[in-house]
Amino acid sequence: MAAKDEPGTQYERIKASLDAWEMWDALNEQERLEIIVNQFPQAEWYEQDAFITLMHFYDDKRAWGRIKAKFTDIGGKDFDLEQAARYAAQHRNGHDPHPVDVTESTRFPFVNLVPKMPALPDKIACVSPQLETWLSTYVAHSQEWAPRAAPGYHAAVGLWVLSTVAARRIVVHTGSHDVFPSLFLAMIGESTLWTKTTTAAIGLRIIRQAGCGHFLSPDRTTPQFLLKLMSGVVPQDYSKKHEDEQELMRKAYGFSAQRGWFYEEWGGMLHQMRRVDSPHAELNKLLIVLEGGAPTFETGTIQRGLERIEHPYLALLGNATPHDLLPFMGEGDAWWHDGFWPRFACITAPAGQEPVRTPRPRKPYTIPHELLIGLHNWDERLGYPQVSIEETTLESGKRTGIWNGTVSNKPEHAMVMAEEVYDAMEAYDDALLTLSHTEHVHSDLRPWYARAKEKALRVAMLLASVEGDDLITLPYWQEAQVIVEGWRQNLHDLVSGMGMDAGQTRQGMRRGRLERRVEEMLSQSGGMTAREMQQHLKGVTSEELRQVLDAMEKIGTIWHQDVGQKRLYLIFKEEAETDGGEV
Repeated sequence: MAAKDEPGTQYERIKASLDAWEMWDALNEQERLEIIVNQFPQAEWYEQDAFITLMHFYDDKRAWGRIKAKFTDIGGKDFDLEQAARYAAQHRNGHDPHPVDVTESTRFPFVNLVPKMPALPDKIACVSPQLETWLSTYVAHSQEWAPRAAPGYHAAVGLWVLSTVAARRIVVHTGSHDVFPSLFLAMIGESTLWTKTTTAAIGLRIIRQAGCGHFLSPDRTTPQFLLKLMSGVVPQDYSKKHEDEQELMRKAYGFSAQRGWFYEEWGGMLHQMRRVDSPHAELNKLLIVLEGGAPTFETGTIQRGLERIEHPYLALLGNATPHDLLPFMGEGDAWWHDGFWPRFACITAPAGQEPVRTPRPRKPYTIPHELLIGLHNWDERLGYPQVSIEETTLESGKRTGIWNGTVSNKPEHAMVMAEEVYDAMEAYDDALLTLSHTEHVHSDLRPWYARAKEKALRVAMLLASVEGDDLITLPYWQEAQVIVEGWRQNLHDLVSGMGMDAGQTRQGMRRGRLERRVEEMLSQSGGMTAREMQQHLKGVTSEELRQVLDAMEKIGTIWHQDVGQKRLYLIFKEEAETDGGEV
């Protein structure tokens, strides 16, 4: 076992790292350029800080020619560098006066080389049939009570409500693969401007008032506790509850492994998932399993033993800002290719649209009767399993106070696609496959394109089932395809927006760099005050540091503890269970 660093060693490591950053920050652009062209390997020329310095000289053709010559000398392709720089230059003011057709990728992490979404062929594209459904009623209600939300948020939350209540009780058998309507949705927008929380609150309220609150998981949880919950846990106070409360507990127990989860500060969870010392580090793999519709999932630890989850299922809704996603959506990031991002639909505000100013109604909030009754009746129609909860007794007959449950006869309704839906779905899939291998779609987005067909099928299942139809007809598919095409547009807008917002603004890069330094200091020191941090941050004002600390605390990356007159900031860590090793 490696010896634990002494406090002096930790301090020296922090100081060395911060000194290097301070030295770089203190250099002028010409000094930085000399370091880049003489010391950086070619891959690092595209890193955020280095590329911003290179762009400082782009308009000086003599200097730029020298830069490209140096890049070629170390084995780089001057074409790649020129195309990335040209795109960056055209987006300095947030617009593209002369679109560039770039067909070759570079390593610049936040430049989207092909920001425009390629259109489907005319024979594949379709328009909304304007169905009058539970979802259309929900969208109209949400638009009234969350008028400032981005347009796509309303349908996204409504579909998450349906995905939650479906609870793996409907399925489409497609050969050897069973499709369940699990949806992973994320509302992406600047904080406050697009009222993400208000929009989600409407969906949560409708779920609870329709008598379906038992499908919801805790707001915040670790992967370990989520697994424990989904394997089936009878509340310790079960025996003390009245019969009606016990009935609700039995309902919840029957769907322990089928849950709807709303995560308010989803961006903070992403940061936790990327930290190897965080209990959330394994959540990426767990989410992939929960979305995939596996019949069972088993995990074993020495402390908890073997935990078996029957019919795991999760409907996930999260909130985040574009800034939250910057570290995780760079070009070539592993999450594009390991199945994580392809499983999500990220819903954004329309590109270039200003937030609306419409106020909410000045009257008491009410939910339309047809929304509550429609959701409640659908839940009852899908049915409930048989649940038995009994107290464990010793051989002597002595009571233990420990209650265990058993679940049997879980309902499952098979849905069928009409022949024309099969044809439309395969044609849509073929068209997207063709588009994804053209120069108009970056290779990072191909896995998302490959899963778009199944996203549309899951949406169509929900639209039909809540209306009482087990047959998915063409209008349901067309409505679903239109929704998923909106999500595809959002994907391109999101990646393109990150290229303009993150790749080109020095202010954004400075803030991101400062956040990384704060996290590094707190991780290695165990905790510091703002004043102690500022002593190591040359050129950072107290107000700038305060804003960064507030933002990091809001998304759950750090937290503070008041000790006497001092406020100590610490890196956020949840207590992981001590398992003693894997079985």
